Amino acid sequence: MRQDIRNRMDVGYLPELSSELSPHSLVPRGRLWSWIDTSLITGLNDGDTVESALDPSGRGTTWAQATAAYRPKFRTNQVNGLPALEFDGANYRLGSSGGIVADNFTYFLVAKPEATITQAAESTGGTSGLSGQRYVLEPLHKGKERGVGISLGTNYFQVFGHGSGVIECYASFGGVFTNFCLFVVICQSRMIHLQVNGAYVRTGKKPSQVLWTSNVMGRGTYGAYKGRVAEFICINDSSWYVVAGVSQYLLKKYALPVQCGFLFRG
Repeated sequence: MRQDIRNRMDVGYLPELSSELSPHSLVPRGRLWSWIDTSLITGLNDGDTVESALDPSGRGTTWAQATAAYRPKFRTNQVNGLPALEFDGANYRLGSSGGIVADNFTYFLVAKPEATITQAAESTGGTSGLSGQRYVLEPLHKGKERGVGISLGTNYFQVFGHGSGVIECYASFGGVFTNFCLFVVICQSRMIHLQVNGAYVRTGKKPSQVLWTSNVMGRGTYGAYKGRVAEFICINDSSWYVVAGVSQYLLKKYALPVQCGFLFRG
């Protein structure tokens, strides 16, 4: 059984036997796609703006903002002694130079929203994402296909798809999100599943179009995120054992309260 896990994950050692866990060891080789870890940003003081941050995925990409007025702020000692980025709900945003992937992927987001959003009805059509949303990840316009983003507030965690004539809500989960939480979006063959702090909370819609990841954080065309982000990881994988491993790593790193066991197994 353990040898089978080693083979499937394609890593150099068994994660459960190592004291040096990281997404590099928990994600199959080549599937760690996009990553921003504010604890790796150096040389900044509290309140400084962030011009760029190297993506530690190993793909040679960077998160950056060329326009000074649009740069998020670096905030120290935000969660378990670690820093976070502050987004103002208006202009602050970062873009990644990395590419995007389709249909089978997972977003991991350690964040603390600071404003409410509007509940959207789940559907595979319509324009419910045009107003009342705060996009911590922008759903990119992908024409006949769909770009997938996250709108996050202190009251709702919602996933939207954006394409020609539509910005539709695939999954919506209500709660009280006034502290840092781990928000996870699993896209498995276009079916959307949500987890919060290690607990499966919602399975949403399955659109027929190809779904694409985002590489823009903090603001979308139809709404800007207000709150903090400590870490974001996107992997080109939706396997339950990989999702569980990365989730547990992040929950421990940020000392977040685990709600319950991992209930989703795709």
